[in-house]
Amino acid sequence: MHLVESSKFNLGKHKIYLGVPGNLVAYACKVSFDRGYEGYVAFDSKTVLIEHYQK
Repeated sequence: MHLVESSKFNLGKHKIYLGVPGNLVAYACKVSFDRGYEGYVAFDSKTVLIEHYQK
């Protein structure tokens, strides 16, 4: 996956849509299953969240 992120207008308490990042990851997993990769996906974190994702 490359650059999964929410738009600026869809952040914080006043966001318009709920669950966008989770749904994008779920769709990527579905595509992985459909293509025979058993649902595995990978991504590179571009921020300080690397340590968070590793945990």
